[in-house]
Amino acid sequence: TTTTTTTTTTTTTTTTTTTTTTTTTPTTTFGCFSQSSTVVVEGRGRISITDVQPGDMLVDGSAAGTSQFVSFMHVGEQLAPFVAIQAGNNTIKLTALHLLYVVDAKQGAELVKASEVRVGNTVILADGEHAIVDAVSIVEEEGFISVLTASGQLAVDGIVASSYTASKVYPGEPISLRHALNQPLIWLAQAAPSLAAPMLSSEYHWYQQVTRAPRAMAHAFRSIAKAVEARMPALATVSCTGSL
Repeated sequence: TTTTTTTTTTTTTTTTTTTTTTTTTPTTTFGCFSQSSTVVVEGRGRISITDVQPGDMLVDGSAAGTSQFVSFMHVGEQLAPFVAIQAGNNTIKLTALHLLYVVDAKQGAELVKASEVRVGNTVILADGEHAIVDAVSIVEEEGFISVLTASGQLAVDGIVASSYTASKVYPGEPISLRHALNQPLIWLAQAAPSLAAPMLSSEYHWYQQVTRAPRAMAHAFRSIAKAVEARMPALATVSCTGSL
């Protein structure tokens, strides 16, 4: 009697997400969401953030309720650290420099870097309601993505965040300036959505190259104006009503 034994080897690949409770700030220099995030799209329900399509209307927590998706602005597949902010049943994961709304009793809603959010802070939910932050931790996950909407904000995993990040190149740069520079791209998305949105395989959006020079010029003029105002305060209040 001859017995034949067949051995089958099964290889299992496991993706591990490491979560810690440390308050050490992640060292990424960009602002993005985790690719494991979800968003709510009008008519499509809750979907993966990577499945958003040109023309989609995303729930953004604004008075209007939704805002048009413009484009993915930065996409990467590598391992990256994220700040995980939990408020009730909602947990948003975004990089340290990414901005989200924190509500202050005196000053109202302000954009704050994810790395500066603390337990006890108040965030805004997708339905406009407020929620207290229960936990903040650092997680590492593969894949990050940045999303621009027409309103400049969106609800990710139930918590409202900005489309923008705090700039290391131009500290203190107003988000209103960044959004104004993106307005032509927003108009393009409204007129021809497929032209504004690049393929997901593109790490950076082409429009970022277009606005690099105007952004640098705007920052230069802003710096000059601040320097002049600081050194010669009288120039800021000079009046032209006097006689020659």
